[in-house]
This record gives sequence, structure tokens and C-alpha cells, in this order.
Amino acid sequence: MAGSVDTVCKLTGASRSRRRRSRGFTLLEILLVMMLATLVLTLVPASFSVVVPHVERQAEVRRFVSALRSARGAAIRERRAVTLMFDVRRHQYYLAGSEQVKVLPESLAIHYSTLFSPAPNESLVSIRFFADGSSSGGLIELTMEDEIYHISIDWLTGKVSYREKA
Repeated sequence: MAGSVDTVCKLTGASRSRRRRSRGFTLLEILLVMMLATLVLTLVPASFSVVVPHVERQAEVRRFVSALRSARGAAIRERRAVTLMFDVRRHQYYLAGSEQVKVLPESLAIHYSTLFSPAPNESLVSIRFFADGSSSGGLIELTMEDEIYHISIDWLTGKVSYREKA
């Protein structure tokens, strides 16, 4: 086998040292590829800048829905009423008795209707979940530009439903 390689080298005029060099990449080639990869990686995030605000709003809405579902789960698990307070003007929500306040983006317009809605000049809405899983119920609509998020809380079962409408 080695004899046939030497024969090919003699016929083509290539030496063994030249064959060894052609097996790998030169430093210049590696640096060029790294520069191109760096350039591509710096340009890619710029193309996602339009998508990021939508994704962030969607994540915040999902966290709010998760807080509602967690409140219902805690009411059933602990066999006691749990209330989630929702301040429409300040775009904040928290569990009654808790100091941990979460904030929704100011850019979301909030429309709500519950069985026991506050007076029009009040901004604090309480959504109560009971030990049997039922709740005070309600509908919350969060909107911004073309995005609409519908959150419904069934009063009989306490089930929290969420859907996005474009």
C-alpha cells in the first residue's frame, strides 16, 4: 500500500511533506472562519429585536395565568380561601397577605369583569379561590396593539383558561 502511494507521488510530482500539509487547515483559514462566525453571531440578535417584545409580553401574561392557577391550587391543597389581588391602575398582582408583588407591562391595556367588580373609580380587583376549587370567577382581557390575551376564570370550577388572539 505504501509503495502505491509513493508511486502516485512520483507520478504527480508531490512530495510526502506536501501531502502532510494538505491534510489540515492553515491558521489563516481557521481565523477567517472564526471571524465570519463572530460576524454572523453579532448580526443574528439584531434580527430578533422585533420578536422580543412580543415574547416578553407573552411570558408576563403566562406568569399571571400561572399565579392564578397557583392560587387555585393552594386553596384546594390548604383547604382555605386564597385571594389574588389585582391592581389595574398599577399593573400589579399579588396574593392577599403576601408581600411579593408581581408587575405586568405598562403597555398592556387591562379590561376586566368579575361578578363582584369594584366600583368604576376603584382599581383593585380580588379574585378569590375557595377550598372546593370554585372561585369568584371573572374575565380579564389584556391588549396591546394587535395582541389580545383572554383569561377566563370559571366561577363554578375555578378553572383558569388562557388564549391569545392575534
